[in-house]
Amino acid sequence: HWGDVSLFGVSGSPPTPMLTPYEISEDEIEQLSETGWTEADTARIKIFVPHAPPHGTSLDRLPGDRHAGSHAVRAFIERRHPDLVLCGHIHEARGQEQIGRSIVVNCGPAQRGNYALIRIGPPLTVELKP
Repeated sequence: HWGDVSLFGVSGSPPTPMLTPYEISEDEIEQLSETGWTEADTARIKIFVPHAPPHGTSLDRLPGDRHAGSHAVRAFIERRHPDLVLCGHIHEARGQEQIGRSIVVNCGPAQRGNYALIRIGPPLTVELKP
């Protein structure tokens, strides 16, 4: 917790054909997400930080228009509605989307100078930089 703001997340990604380091099952992603939510429950603002983006968005698209995000992350967002979701993993899919009430951001790779400026309001705003 940081005042009335809580950050919680899940490291790792669901299994991929590329066998990336630290892959975990969708079940583990779901369990760890719920544990974080429970611990953040009293916070006014909840920021979910999964490594993997939610499946079926512009934030999980690989070249060739294939989606490679986490089904568990998507289901968690739809079920719990965190205020903000900061994800990564898919470097090519930098952007911002809305899932229900949740703002979802993939900042893109930092090595290219990408980051997100977050203002915890009211209102909560996100600006992709540079």
